[in-house]
Amino acid sequence: MTGGNDGLNTEVPYADFAYSRLRPRLAIPRDQVLQLDQQAGLHPALEPLMALWQGRELAVGGAEMGPLRGGVRTIALTEIGRWDSTLVMSYSEFGRRPRENLSNGTDHGTASAHFVMGGRVKGGLYGAPPELARLDGSDNLSFAVDFRGLYATVLERWWEVDAPGALNGRFAALDLVRA
Repeated sequence: MTGGNDGLNTEVPYADFAYSRLRPRLAIPRDQVLQLDQQAGLHPALEPLMALWQGRELAVGGAEMGPLRGGVRTIALTEIGRWDSTLVMSYSEFGRRPRENLSNGTDHGTASAHFVMGGRVKGGLYGAPPELARLDGSDNLSFAVDFRGLYATVLERWWEVDAPGALNGRFAALDLVRA
């Protein structure tokens, strides 16, 4: 997702009072959020992902790691027996700041949400919820999971590649793969 993803309006921390306080015009109304649990939900435009969530084939990384607009799981992948060997992962080169700006948008920030989906994905929410009341000195969210851990997971458990060599260091893999 080039151009940065507004992770807080992708994976919405609707139960956190600070969310609507920081975004009086941009916050997704609570009754429109697609509820994932008692704290977080998805932007209503991501409704096609809910079938994957309910099937436990979608993992959503919290405030650390965008909107996907490839039909999500196509019937062709299931019919040809490729869904279990398929991995779809979103990424964004930067996130957005929690506080809306005077232009009714958000400035470039540091943390964002990521999606991982596929037949072998162990679905669920990963990482800690965003701490909207504890922004860093630049008004950014602190990340809870190093994105290189997500990359290490994909490299090691899907592609069977030496992650430390590819990433120039060791990063803890996430428990995203079903046995």
